[in-house]
Amino acid sequence: DTTLRCLTVKTYCKDVPIFVQVIKPESKNQIQSIGSDIFVISIDELKMGLLSRSTCTPGIIPLICNLFRTNNALFKMNLRDCDEFQREYLYGLSNTVHKVKLPSIFDNKSFTEVAESIFSSYDIVMFAVVIVDIDGQSFVSLFPGSSYIMKESQTVFVIAHDTDVATLLNSVDIVLPSKRSLIARKKSRFIGFSSFGTRPQTLFISRELYHFSRDETKRMYHTASRKKSIEECTISSISELDNPFIGHIIVTGNISAWFYIVAPLRSKILKTSKPVVFLFPVAPSKTEWEEIAILPEVYFVEGTALEMHNLLRAGITSASVFLILADRSKEKSGIEKDRDSIIIYMTVKTHFPECEVVLEMANPESIQLLQTFDLEDSIESSQINPLLTSFNINAAIFEPGFLDSLLSR
Repeated sequence: DTTLRCLTVKTYCKDVPIFVQVIKPESKNQIQSIGSDIFVISIDELKMGLLSRSTCTPGIIPLICNLFRTNNALFKMNLRDCDEFQREYLYGLSNTVHKVKLPSIFDNKSFTEVAESIFSSYDIVMFAVVIVDIDGQSFVSLFPGSSYIMKESQTVFVIAHDTDVATLLNSVDIVLPSKRSLIARKKSRFIGFSSFGTRPQTLFISRELYHFSRDETKRMYHTASRKKSIEECTISSISELDNPFIGHIIVTGNISAWFYIVAPLRSKILKTSKPVVFLFPVAPSKTEWEEIAILPEVYFVEGTALEMHNLLRAGITSASVFLILADRSKEKSGIEKDRDSIIIYMTVKTHFPECEVVLEMANPESIQLLQTFDLEDSIESSQINPLLTSFNINAAIFEPGFLDSLLSR
């Protein structure tokens, strides 16, 4: 139905931009065959990619979520009661991504000059520009560097508060700060932000490859010398291996896109890669395993994560991250969908506190159960603030509802 609706709009409304949301990554090819200028988001691909990345980059989920969901909590709280990291988090919470046209005073200035100026003057982070090539095709360039000269009424992407953007759009003067004052300001408001002047990184939105051939996979990811079958990768226990590993990632739950849960962890951008152990009651099908058969250090342990001895077989005592994916069965509804996930989460957090837990929730209402569990021993009830509680919890929790907000933006 989605493909047919897209085809109809493309046929009769050729000049209307089309944004499409699909579930499976393989559906993107069908949509792209209708027109290369159609922007497509795959829920499973994006979700699995974020969950996978969060195992090696803690906090990436709330970072992305907060950029597309604003909250004016900064102006409702007494910041004196907050720690420095909490104040920084709340300040970021009140910012979002904006697509704006710069005023004429920034014409013919370099990207670096403009980025430094609006950051110093307005606390606005400019991270991308919209470039139109000679064929009239638009694409987004991330941090194009000092060599890029801003065009007349250049369209850019910024991270800012609404009032800061309004001030920027009404700008009548440009201030180029000294390098020393810029660094001092960056440290005081955006700790660790140092992307000005980096080499160009271009994202061609309408030309993205959604399925990788074997050569493309080898170019982008670390791969094994040959594909390994599920039988070869099945182990009874980590401790029985000739060289038991430590610091690995355990994955349990319902996987909808196998490649996109493992591939980000095998990216050649990463300096090191961690072994991945799948803990499931039933072995994946040959078709499912085929997606990841060429990726190295991937193992399967048969058993349910609800039982302690299976957690021990999967090496929970030496694991660095435990990734719990949501139950998508249609037989369950409401908080019941997250029942098993919450039990596993509480078991791991109670008995193996050194292991980080990343949890996908099917129902956002289930988060309130975890808030009580995580905070009752460390914070008195009178000290609990809902927003900061959300920060403490959500740094390791994915709630897929924000993907709708992402597409609408």
